[in-house]
Amino acid sequence: MTVLYDTSCGLCRRLAEYGRVRSNGALLFVPWQEFSQQGAARSLFSEEERATAPRCLRTLREGEVLENAEAWAAILTAYPPFQSLTWIAERLGLMGSVSRATFHGSQWLRGHCNDCP
Repeated sequence: MTVLYDTSCGLCRRLAEYGRVRSNGALLFVPWQEFSQQGAARSLFSEEERATAPRCLRTLREGEVLENAEAWAAILTAYPPFQSLTWIAERLGLMGSVSRATFHGSQWLRGHCNDCP
């Protein structure tokens, strides 16, 4: 799975590096600024979207674009340190709540980031 992040944002860069180191290759972190120039981006996003900074967290999984809480759920499911916890959360029907809480926490952090729009 690919995680697209904003390389102009210090918080995003730090989180991407943290995830890159700890995901043991399960997650590929790609700067939005690089991805938006590639052919794959042209088929997934409009020219206007590709020309602007990302407005939300996005992941690519099997050709599907996931955003916001869905992207966080995909990351949590694929992230090796959390796989056993997400299995339990899914069995208990809590995965939606966990991913929404993670999304809202990230939105709070983003609201306090000087680099984010």
